[in-house]
Amino acid sequence: MFSKLRISTRLAIVVLVPVVALVAIAALGYRTLYSSRIGSASYDNIVLAKDLVADVNAPAQYVVESYALALRLVDLDPAARGNDIARLAELEVAYDERHAYWTGVLAPGTQLRTGLVDTSYASARAFFEAVNNELLPSLAAGDLDAARAAVRDQVTPAYEQHRADIAGVLATATDEVGFREDYADGLVRDRTTQVLVALAGIAVLIVVVSTLIARSIVRPVKELTAAAGRAESQLPRVVAAAHAGDPTAEPITVTPLSVSVSSKDELSTLAAAMNQMQATAVQLATEQALTRRNVSTMLANLARRNQSLLNRTLSFISQLEENERDPETLENLFKLDHLATRMRRNAESLLVLAGSDPPRTWPRPIEASEVVRAALSEIEAYDRVELSQVETVWVRGSVVSDLTHLLAELLDNATRFSPPTTTVSVVGRLTDKGYLISVIDQGMGMSEADLDAANADLESIGRLEERSTMVLGLAVVGRLAARSGIHVRLAESPFEGVTAQVRVPFDLLQTPTAEPSNAAPQAAPTGPILRPATPLVADVPIG
Repeated sequence: MFSKLRISTRLAIVVLVPVVALVAIAALGYRTLYSSRIGSASYDNIVLAKDLVADVNAPAQYVVESYALALRLVDLDPAARGNDIARLAELEVAYDERHAYWTGVLAPGTQLRTGLVDTSYASARAFFEAVNNELLPSLAAGDLDAARAAVRDQVTPAYEQHRADIAGVLATATDEVGFREDYADGLVRDRTTQVLVALAGIAVLIVVVSTLIARSIVRPVKELTAAAGRAESQLPRVVAAAHAGDPTAEPITVTPLSVSVSSKDELSTLAAAMNQMQATAVQLATEQALTRRNVSTMLANLARRNQSLLNRTLSFISQLEENERDPETLENLFKLDHLATRMRRNAESLLVLAGSDPPRTWPRPIEASEVVRAALSEIEAYDRVELSQVETVWVRGSVVSDLTHLLAELLDNATRFSPPTTTVSVVGRLTDKGYLISVIDQGMGMSEADLDAANADLESIGRLEERSTMVLGLAVVGRLAARSGIHVRLAESPFEGVTAQVRVPFDLLQTPTAEPSNAAPQAAPTGPILRPATPLVADVPIG
């Protein structure tokens, strides 16, 4: 939600939200303190409830219930006195427990402690001792006169004294409560005023500090954003120029980012980091471009050396084939010729990946079927390929080498990734968009995602280091197609497997010359050597 707002707006929200929150908290706190102050309705209700409980349940420190039981024991039947005597014992224990509690709670030296813990306790103990030592023994002996005398002369005077002592304690407590209520009420008012003043001061401080911080951030952020926008459009062009630039040209630089800040804060550090990042990116791009050019040059030199040796080897093998008459030896020479031809394709693949021009040219148009046969001569499992229907059309000589190499890579993939018992079909036909050559295998196939990725690789030439080493064949096909203007796409086969569709545009097709396509080429020592699609055991040389 906030990501779409400007930084200044977000900072304003940061300022306003705490202020609103503090005001709300202040109002709520004041309302709470006001409603819970001494003398408020809620406080009166609490006091009233406590008074009601006190009236219903006599406190343990007031022996009124014990006195009432002592009076009743005199008039009860002896058989019914057991429960009251047991209750008297419980009340005495409860009194002693509460006395121990108040002894630990009340502060020493206070009037309340003296009256409750000392004075009233003494009269209470006198009461219980009169009950236990005079009244109950007389009742147990059946002497009602002695019991009544004990109540009159000892129990009642002790109770009256205890009652007077408790009354004094209650009076002292009432005065103490009044004092505490007044003190608490004044304290609440004072503290409420202090809280309100403090909250107001905090709100003002937040507004002032946040405004200053916002101003100190917004201005350099705007400058940094503008500089980053310029860098965003400038850096890709600089990196692209570094990749494609002349190594002898002047070093490429980018405009540094800067912010108008007086101290080394985070924004200036960020600007310095972005400048360093830009410089590093340009430096890496320059070094990568230089490394890539060096690698491409080395690959091209190595491929050309291998190709030169392979062409000499093929020429020598052709001479041996012409002079050999032994069928078995001739068959072995054909196999060796075939291996050398495949090696030459690998060398040419290196040249393609290195970005070199096609090493072989053809001065005249060639029939499409001959181009397919030439591609078959450069793969291992040529005998598994069937030319189902290849319509007659002629391909311009300028793209014959690239098309032959491209088809050889696709046929090699089709035979490698399909069972050895299956065949690969090649179909060529004219369409309204050009000449379409389909290479159809019955292999394991590819998922839709893999097909999309492979077609993306074919459409995007890219740099060699951006390619997976597992799809360099597709990299070669993509570069050959882009170089010659041929369109290649992979699709699912009708039943299973993959179909590679190679579409040759009309501008790459040509009407043949009067010279037949299978005639010997004119002086062109670098022209492609067309190989037959039949097994290499014929008694004619492969030329």
